[in-house]
Amino acid sequence: MSSDDVPTLSLFANDPFRRILNSVKLAKDRKVRYVILLPIVFLLSWLVPFLLCLYEHHLVTENILQSFLYAPSPSIETIVFLLLLIAEPIIDEHIANAGHNFSDSGILNDHSIYTRLARQVARLHEAVFPEIILFALACLIVVGTQWASLQERIPRWDVDVVGGHAQFTIAGWWCAIVRLPLWQYIWLRWIWKFAIWVSFLIGISKAKLQLPSGHPDQCGGLGFLGKVQASFGTLIFAMGMVLAANVYRQIVQEHISSWNVAGGVVSFAILAPIVFLSPLFLFTRQLYLVKQEGLTRYEILLTQFIHRFETGHLPAIAGDEKAPPTLADLAAISSLETLHSHVSRMRIVPFDLESLIRLLISTGAPVLSLIVSELPWPAIRELLNTILR
Repeated sequence: MSSDDVPTLSLFANDPFRRILNSVKLAKDRKVRYVILLPIVFLLSWLVPFLLCLYEHHLVTENILQSFLYAPSPSIETIVFLLLLIAEPIIDEHIANAGHNFSDSGILNDHSIYTRLARQVARLHEAVFPEIILFALACLIVVGTQWASLQERIPRWDVDVVGGHAQFTIAGWWCAIVRLPLWQYIWLRWIWKFAIWVSFLIGISKAKLQLPSGHPDQCGGLGFLGKVQASFGTLIFAMGMVLAANVYRQIVQEHISSWNVAGGVVSFAILAPIVFLSPLFLFTRQLYLVKQEGLTRYEILLTQFIHRFETGHLPAIAGDEKAPPTLADLAAISSLETLHSHVSRMRIVPFDLESLIRLLISTGAPVLSLIVSELPWPAIRELLNTILR
């Protein structure tokens, strides 16, 4: 099979959203023109609502404009929107590299397995119908959340309350019709992309993989998968920013106790890295079997080689003359010991400490300042003093 017949693994190339960008000249030759796209996103997500707030002069006198400027949601959502767009080529590059590893390294004994799964990924992410479902679901979510927002009857930059009846401001209508559907769609789209990637990993894990136990990555040659999952750290970071903004709103604006929202923050910090690393446990069984078999084989080989080495080069009694060991013999023993060391340290899940730390940093960074500034430290100190007594 020629290299032209092997599809490039991708989650974003030529999908419906990318084809729309191509049609409006915001993407070309599989590359998005972010220099143009990002300002447009900033315009639609933040600047237009801000200008609409300015246009409604009577709202400025009621300090609603100030509530827009100090509200975390518009600014945070705009930043997150930009982050998610920038993350696409970064993650897709790691996905493509993973495809090349599966295709060219010999890990897959049957090359047709990769070809079939890569084409399946292409069919899924290029299909129009799932994207229509995602956008329709995004619109339903917006309808539900905005209806609930109106029921609160709290005057804000996007909601005006007149005579006890809540209605959207012009900026609120813009967000309900344009910004929020796109916001919800982009999140659902990422969930769909991650589900496609997990389905690919499930298909690969079901195949009989040819994993070298002595591979220096100490993952049987699957260490590149840990780097792929770590690249999703941008997505976790974006999720953390949204969580931090919501927690800030609940504590500062709604005056909810820090203890009542701490559970959600802790759950996110624990579950987010687990969710993105959990697909790699699909390969645990094969890695464990390869490690056990490798340890057995290398231990037998080392025992046999060292026995021949000692028999040939070490004198049994004083005065025996044996041939001095050659550099080749010593190098062979050293190489075998190195390979055995690789096998003994082999991990049964294909990610390393660096990948884990990157995910943990991506998880903790958005909420760190929130934890430092908003946790009830006097109450915590009092609780600790009570415990220590």
